[in-house]
Amino acid sequence: MNFFKFIFMRIIYFLLAIIFSGTILLDHKVLAMEVPNIFYSDLINGPKNTGQNDKGAFVTIWGHSFGETQGTSYVTIGGGQASDYLVWSDKKITFQLGPNAITGNIVVHTPEGNSIENIPFTVNSGHVYFATNDDVIGGDGTFDDPWTHAMSFYAQAKPGDILYLRQGTYTGQYGKTFMGAAYQVMSGIAGEENASIAWIAYPGENVVFQWGKGRHFLFLDKANGNEAHYQVVSQIIMDGAGETAPGGVDTGGFYTNEEVGAHHLRIIGCRVTNAAKGTSTTMTGHLRITNDGSKILGNEIDNCGVKGYPFNNNHLIYIQCGADNIEVAYNYFHDDAAGHCIQVHADDPGKNQYDNVRIHSNLITSDGSGDMRGPTMSNVLPDSTLYYYSNVVANIGAFSAFNLVNGTAYIYNNTFYSIGGGGVLSLMSDNGQHMVIKNNIMWSNGTAPYVFFGSYSTEYSDWSNVTIANNIYFNNGDGPTQDSNAINSNPLLVDPANGDYKLQALSPARDSGYLLELFPYDYDNIIRPQGISYDIGAFEYVSAAEETCSDNIQNQDETGIDCGGVCEACVVLTTYTLTNFISIITNWLGIGNETSDVNSDGIVNTRDLGVMMSGWSN
Repeated sequence: MNFFKFIFMRIIYFLLAIIFSGTILLDHKVLAMEVPNIFYSDLINGPKNTGQNDKGAFVTIWGHSFGETQGTSYVTIGGGQASDYLVWSDKKITFQLGPNAITGNIVVHTPEGNSIENIPFTVNSGHVYFATNDDVIGGDGTFDDPWTHAMSFYAQAKPGDILYLRQGTYTGQYGKTFMGAAYQVMSGIAGEENASIAWIAYPGENVVFQWGKGRHFLFLDKANGNEAHYQVVSQIIMDGAGETAPGGVDTGGFYTNEEVGAHHLRIIGCRVTNAAKGTSTTMTGHLRITNDGSKILGNEIDNCGVKGYPFNNNHLIYIQCGADNIEVAYNYFHDDAAGHCIQVHADDPGKNQYDNVRIHSNLITSDGSGDMRGPTMSNVLPDSTLYYYSNVVANIGAFSAFNLVNGTAYIYNNTFYSIGGGGVLSLMSDNGQHMVIKNNIMWSNGTAPYVFFGSYSTEYSDWSNVTIANNIYFNNGDGPTQDSNAINSNPLLVDPANGDYKLQALSPARDSGYLLELFPYDYDNIIRPQGISYDIGAFEYVSAAEETCSDNIQNQDETGIDCGGVCEACVVLTTYTLTNFISIITNWLGIGNETSDVNSDGIVNTRDLGVMMSGWSN
């Protein structure tokens, strides 16, 4: 008998003895969208009293699988139940803290399960206030008698205070001019760690700040000697009124200095629209970040810039001045004309260090023209680090889906669809840069190369600056030979032409990625991997648990009854050989390693062996 076959049979006998003596149970993964999952919240601290009915702050959380209606579901803060619910939908909840809230994690409880404890919240001693848009000074800031001018809040705000703005369009000026440019609101009062100052739209109401004069809607820089650190801006529509001004938010600070202006800003669930409509350029950002610790989450930036104008050089988000620990996630950019949609850049080359800039889970779309570029990192110190993962970038027609000039960029598990310009990815100099490219879907528009090397004047090619593996290449020939694990195939997305970039059941992206333990979630916050390895692209394929053949064994349901054909959940995509078989057996004998749960049903048993043998190849 062949030695390998002998070893194989001995392992099988030993394995079957283990399995038939008892089933090995595993912790269930988040396989589908039934268990609630919180992505982020607007507030991470606030009071549980004062305000409406003396029940404190309203907190909004975003995620999925909360349920279309509340039913018997509820939210706890540190174990204490929230008091009231003003908004409840499958992807968004707004609740009022109430007297039972204590410092701890926010958790959503539903009949299908509880969300993981990943959203910490601190109960503080701030105050809750309210204002309307009458623009005449009056009121006392209570719910029953709100201030009639937002400037009243600015005049007395202290760390921990929250202003809820009532429905309406705010067109007045509530700040002052700076460097000759007018801002609508200028907040120079700083919050503190665990005691932010917040400007938030009242739950369920449309609050529009319309401002086209000069510069931004909100300026968070020095006033009375203070930068406006620890601020929250949430669910406000910032309308540029079709004027030249960039609108949005500016954290202040002079662009040649390092880590200046306001830090720890949270811009959450806002919309910036109809701004930067002039043909002159201010070369700034609609959201400009100049210091550490800020989060830009769940915003929409649309209809900004001038289509067809040859020099759109505003950026949707501009990260400057060596800002560290920045998170840009869950945002939606569309119908814009801009420079690089997200620019990490120093105007004083070689001076600023950027550490831990994370850009993930964003949907960035354009129309295939040259009106918008993908993100970039440029003019930074060589040791700067940026992580760009689980994004969907579609129909970018200028530059690339990501451009690197210097620093190190980790490009993981993105879906790049129909990308034109210079290339799907581009490296525009050889000045102290390194790009790591793994698990991406690289779908060209048919003419753009997958990786472009060049400067702003001269093309070059230096793969020594690139680590590349486990990517799918499509629509412009085979991928680069430097990717030894390249898949040159149609990735089989569901309907990318109409905005559905998820994987079909037979996609070659399934289980073909590199394991990246530090990046365990996909675009929808589904845990990776769902199979034996990461899927390639932004989305992890999730089998429908309710399908008849949910255990992946062909033609059988969970009870072994013939289901009359091969349904989607029965398709076996992986071909097992001696190498990965021995690896799986080794994990099995370790008792409970989830890699051996081949059919992802949370149990290691003979069904997993059957699936593996059905995909066997010599």
